[in-house]
Amino acid sequence: MSGTARRSAPAGRSLARRGPASGTALALLAGLGLVAPGASEAFPGESLAGRLSASYLHTAGVYGRYDDSLGLQFEPTARSVGAGVELRPLFLARFGGDLEQGPAYFDLFVDSLSIALGAYGAALSADDCSGTGLDCWRVGVELGAGVELPLLPHADGPFIALRGGGRWPAGPRGAEATAIDRPGGMVSLSLGYRLVVMTHLVDAGDRR
Repeated sequence: MSGTARRSAPAGRSLARRGPASGTALALLAGLGLVAPGASEAFPGESLAGRLSASYLHTAGVYGRYDDSLGLQFEPTARSVGAGVELRPLFLARFGGDLEQGPAYFDLFVDSLSIALGAYGAALSADDCSGTGLDCWRVGVELGAGVELPLLPHADGPFIALRGGGRWPAGPRGAEATAIDRPGGMVSLSLGYRLVVMTHLVDAGDRR
């Protein structure tokens, strides 16, 4: 990003002049959504993961996640789903402090740092559960953090995401505990795309 808007000018007017080639400052005029399919390594177990999130002002939002072991043998988790809230605390602080000075790759990378808190449900593999329905599911709380490496110097575009975190299960439903009934960590590497959607946060007169 070449620079930030002068504080004496309305944020909407200054950012609108820059156009879509700017860095994360464009997020002040946009809602942000992204899809990130990739590989996930849980401890224990591996899976293919997909993640969808949406944030407002590139700062606060929600996410949903799905992992599937694709029927691989010896995996303790057949599939899992998770959802929660996500916070990206650096963008507004850096923008307000006139620290968005570029280069755009650096600004986007730093501002992408996120913290997520949510709940999850995990389905046991057929080897670990002989029951049906909810008897084979475990639920708990997950906490994670992530960062994204942009592939283009734009607020919207492809990126590589690295995320890690931990999961704390509520406990087994039956008498016998399995590997996923214990707290564990996870890490994922994915390729995603960020889509910027204009939300008309400023008056029409400010964008002239």
